[in-house]
Amino acid sequence: MGTTVYRATRAQAVQDELRDISRRSLVLAHQLRGTRLWVLAQVREGPKAGTRWIGLTLIRSQGQDVAVKRLDETCGPYYYDCPLHYLAMASVPEGPHAAA
Repeated sequence: MGTTVYRATRAQAVQDELRDISRRSLVLAHQLRGTRLWVLAQVREGPKAGTRWIGLTLIRSQGQDVAVKRLDETCGPYYYDCPLHYLAMASVPEGPHAAA
């Protein structure tokens, strides 16, 4: 997974990420911790409708630009500061990485 760099403020990048996630999922909660945007969302349609998942987006400001990188459970590096109450509200993870 690559990094996308574009002209925006960090606040704009956060709103862009939340809007993009909202296209397919309902954003239930989000929290910005430093450069890490944690999101708890629920799939709206399709075979996984109702599944609640946790997403992580790294957002780094560089002058007038932001660098945005989305991570899923199969990507490193790993981060361990997800809001703990998200874990209790998310569906059971499917892959071996998130379960651990």
